[in-house]
Amino acid sequence: MPRALEIAVRRSIYERCVSVIVIPGDVALKPAANASATLPMGLVPAQSIVVPSDQTLDKLADLLNKARRVTLLCGSGCEGAHDELMQLAEALKAPIVHALRGKEHVEWDNPTTSE
Repeated sequence: MPRALEIAVRRSIYERCVSVIVIPGDVALKPAANASATLPMGLVPAQSIVVPSDQTLDKLADLLNKARRVTLLCGSGCEGAHDELMQLAEALKAPIVHALRGKEHVEWDNPTTSE
């Protein structure tokens, strides 16, 4: 049971979801074994970072530099990058619209957000 709980908690934190552990009634009513609990491996796994290649960044910069008008559509992928996003929007003179899952990461303190 301790390992099942650890996996459920880790998954809920990492994937930002709900975990459910179902215990059949006949099992839940049995006395717990006196086994020592295993040490948790750590409930919060290390955060992964995905970085585009330099070639991809150069293509994007070229595309943005050639564009006459740019609008930024931001979703949950911009979490943790609010300051950088504001700097980009200011440099591009671009309004920001957000997907539903991006609202909490974009909307606050943002002069360019469209309602």
